[in-house]
Amino acid sequence: MDFLFIMQHVQMSMKTDRCLPFIAVMAVLLAAMVPIVASPFSDDSFAAEDGSSTYYRDQLSNNEKVLYNKFLDAADTLMPSNPYVVINKSDFTPSGFPSSDSIHRAYYAFYYDHPEKFWMCSSMEGSSSSGDSWSLPITLTAETDEELLKQKADVASSVEKLKIDGEFTYDKVKQIHDWIVSNVRYDSEAVGDNKAYMAHNIYGVFVKKTCVCEGYARAFMYMCQKNCIDCIVSIGKGVTDKSSESHMWNYVKMEDGKWYCMDVTWDDPLVDGADSGKVYYSYFLKGTESVYNDKKFTASHVDEMKTEHNLNIPELSADPYRFQPGGTESLKASLCDKDAEGNIKDTYTLQVDRIDEIRENIGSAGTALVQTKDLQFTFTCAELKKIKEKLESESVTEVVFGGTTEVRKVKAIAQLDYEKDVTMFTPTISTGDIASLGLSEITIGLKADMQQLDLSVFMYVWDYTDPDSPQKIKATYDGTYENFTVDKLGSAYCAGNNPVTPAVDIPFVLLIGALVLIVVFLLLLIKALFRHRKIKKMARTMAKSQRNMQHYKQLYDDRELSSNERKAYLKAVKIYKKNQNKKD
Repeated sequence: MDFLFIMQHVQMSMKTDRCLPFIAVMAVLLAAMVPIVASPFSDDSFAAEDGSSTYYRDQLSNNEKVLYNKFLDAADTLMPSNPYVVINKSDFTPSGFPSSDSIHRAYYAFYYDHPEKFWMCSSMEGSSSSGDSWSLPITLTAETDEELLKQKADVASSVEKLKIDGEFTYDKVKQIHDWIVSNVRYDSEAVGDNKAYMAHNIYGVFVKKTCVCEGYARAFMYMCQKNCIDCIVSIGKGVTDKSSESHMWNYVKMEDGKWYCMDVTWDDPLVDGADSGKVYYSYFLKGTESVYNDKKFTASHVDEMKTEHNLNIPELSADPYRFQPGGTESLKASLCDKDAEGNIKDTYTLQVDRIDEIRENIGSAGTALVQTKDLQFTFTCAELKKIKEKLESESVTEVVFGGTTEVRKVKAIAQLDYEKDVTMFTPTISTGDIASLGLSEITIGLKADMQQLDLSVFMYVWDYTDPDSPQKIKATYDGTYENFTVDKLGSAYCAGNNPVTPAVDIPFVLLIGALVLIVVFLLLLIKALFRHRKIKKMARTMAKSQRNMQHYKQLYDDRELSSNERKAYLKAVKIYKKNQNKKD
């Protein structure tokens, strides 16, 4: 799209005879050169506070590492007045200058590992020899020493103001991604212009706030490395339905040890040539099999690091990272110890030195469910942090969660003598009470089976601190446990589906339903009585005179009376006849 990589030191000027000795030496070396095989490199973290990496360096041969170190040692002293890196024949074993391929590989390994050395560009022009040494000129971003010093100061000042305060790897990665996308404008005019140096480095991001894809990728890597997150840049082709252009993006190693794909540039898209101003996550911590716009990541980002520079990228995750912005950014982790048969044990031992690992796994909004055979203890990420700080301050290395169960006879209803066996649970913590964990309250779950007609709104837990006066606590049923919150331990609890009594097995919803039916029946009965009285009153009015009877008979025959009026008329006929018989 915008990153044209050239290595102009292999196209040295032919204007003077000074190049001939170098060409001769190179020809001999190339003829005798054996294929270079990348050295094994460690999976250990290579993040550095200065924003640099050693990922590509670790793949170099010994002589290439000598070259790499030459570039690195000279980086801070290079100036426009003296832009040369000097290499000596005696620095290399076996004796002799390295090949042009080795120089190429070493320089680009250095270039991709060190975004903080932003003043060193991606090309070298010409070279000169003096006996047993060669001077390799580095293209710099400034024309004067004063200008270069100011560029360095401007970047340092801008970076110092940028604070990444996320606690976990995901939070930091998202903050870095969002800051770059929100604050940087894509520089369309600099696309394909290798002389637009600042658009290709971190200066363009942190000072000018405008750059091309190389600036996005190098700045993202730089900030990740500074925050102890392993990250590298890679190059290749960015492929869309319309074009295929040179491009640069990132690979990020998350705390699960897997590498994920990241393209900050394409998450800051252009709309009709203008910056959209939105933050997208279409290429955020994706896997190689992740699909966007009908293309897998590896189809839209064709990696060419190997073919261009003989440098290897890491093995990448096929799936996206477990957290994704706008989707699932928190998890529930079930923590339990199991026996040989796979059954959950009566206790769970939480190791203090594992708490940070658990917290990062669930995310800042996640929940850890500490489960035993019959109990569950629920902790938020923030609560786990408090637990860790409290236990460490007391030099406690682990805490055991568990509890006891017993069957007690409980009165079904306090006013009755009927009793029923009920299972009671008494939660325990090995360190003591809730305060021993640094908490003021704790959420506990009792294992319970909700019947088919049970409703969670009627689920309660009963506190039997005082057996003669049990106290009910509102609970939330999660399908297995009734969860409730308390501020102290030591009590025995039982689960129930009835807010009236814990010992009645009939689902409370049935009791409510029966009550509703009784109420409905009574209402219907009352309504029927009122209706009967109304009809009787209407009949008496109709039967008062012959004229009334004739009038309502006509209405009855013409079917102009309502249902109640028709019933009243029939009743009136009987009343009228009865009254006439009395008169006779």
